[in-house]
Amino acid sequence: ERLALINGLVFTAGGMGAITATAPVQMALDVTNWRGVFSALAGVTALAACVIYLVVPKDPPPDPSAEQPGVGAQIGEITAILKHPAFIQFVPFAVLTQSANLSMPTLWAGPWLNDVAGLSRAEAATTLMWIATGLMAGFFTWGVVAERLARIGIDTVVTMVAVSIVYMTIQVLITFGVFDAPRVLWVLFSFTGTIGSLAY
Repeated sequence: ERLALINGLVFTAGGMGAITATAPVQMALDVTNWRGVFSALAGVTALAACVIYLVVPKDPPPDPSAEQPGVGAQIGEITAILKHPAFIQFVPFAVLTQSANLSMPTLWAGPWLNDVAGLSRAEAATTLMWIATGLMAGFFTWGVVAERLARIGIDTVVTMVAVSIVYMTIQVLITFGVFDAPRVLWVLFSFTGTIGSLAY
């Protein structure tokens, strides 16, 4: 029952990385270069690895008497998952929504904001930060909303379809420039696009 919420929290944590890759990096480049940025990231990553190694409890040693599944059994289990009707039903939805929602803001939104919307590099970086914030907020929000709606009998699939319609509508508005509010539309795009995470 709480799976949607837990998945939302996990994705929200991942969204924090998307935020740091926008305006904070642009500000860091004012005092260093890309080598400095990546060196700092490497240092933080190494520190996080050390903390995890020292703080997270170690797994108990495996029971030698317990039978470990062979490679063939594991392949069989994966095959069964891939053939399952629920997997076949939800994978296209999850892949299409998440691939668009993660690739468009990270690969193309920056140049689009510069070339089409006419924003400066600093303004585009700030907008990308808000887009990443919308991404993080969306993961958390839809996890909470789906859980609450499921409690009152509204299936998570219904929530996914309804928000996906809004998501696709926003894409149309961005594509055809219907509203002269690109920053708002891009934030709403990333916010609603996270609905695909509910498929997990």
